Amino acid sequence: MAAHGGHTHTSLGLDMRKLGMWTFIGSESIFFGTLIANFFRWRSSSEGGLGPEHLDINLTGAGAFVLLMSSLTMVLALAGIKSGRLDRYKLWIAATAALGVAFTCIQIYEFAHFGLHDLGMSSSLFGGAFFALTGFHGLHVVIGVIWLLFLLIFKVGKDIEPGHVPADNHSVISVEICGLYWHFVDLVWVFIFTLIYLLPAV
Repeated sequence: MAAHGGHTHTSLGLDMRKLGMWTFIGSESIFFGTLIANFFRWRSSSEGGLGPEHLDINLTGAGAFVLLMSSLTMVLALAGIKSGRLDRYKLWIAATAALGVAFTCIQIYEFAHFGLHDLGMSSSLFGGAFFALTGFHGLHVVIGVIWLLFLLIFKVGKDIEPGHVPADNHSVISVEICGLYWHFVDLVWVFIFTLIYLLPAV
């Protein structure tokens, strides 16, 4: 290992914090893969409870669009901080957090709607697998929103000056790591949305 700019890097020059995030993403991918396999196992077991026929693809499609747009705003936020434009960075990081909140509200509404109609997690094996998979993902979105707000309010920008910002700048790397997490959460939702809301209609 070697130290560059006050930060620890591997012998290949990869920041240890980025390596840690990639390792975390790898482990979470395995966990989500397990939940997806579990859903595949029970997707046809919905007798008497929550099943594919109760899902609102239009509502959740809007949520998927919102989350995908948040990946774009995350890219713009990173571009803003890399160029030293803190005004743009703050605008787009706030927009990313807002879109994450909007997605969470849509998911909460969907869960509440099911609850009002007694279509909870224990209503069917499909329901249990559905709530486990989408709820675990929703928790990741909430954690991501908190992280984004932390970067916006407390963490990033004090060591940034207008103009070119070094790639190993602490603030830039902090946003990059958060971006890796956020893009991962968005990508996972693409798989979940396709599996739960699109494939049953085929």
